[in-house]
Amino acid sequence: MRDSSGAPWADNCTITCAALSVIIHGDQDTVVDVRQSRTMYKAMQKHNKQVEYIELKDGNHSLSMEANRLLVLSSFERFLNAHIPVLSE
Repeated sequence: MRDSSGAPWADNCTITCAALSVIIHGDQDTVVDVRQSRTMYKAMQKHNKQVEYIELKDGNHSLSMEANRLLVLSSFERFLNAHIPVLSE
């Protein structure tokens, strides 16, 4: 069976690819197994990539829970603010 977790990609990744990443996955996703994101996260850590992993409790593939949608949006905002500085005028 082919590994679709992304781990092989992380194993073959050059120093410039995925230099900074955030992985967000629902623990109840029935479309994409959450183990794929967990495996990808561990593989990226192994290769010293800057990666953040957020697992959404009771989260599914479509972010149907409002609390999880808000968590994802606030996580994106925090991640972008931390890693992409905004120049003030």
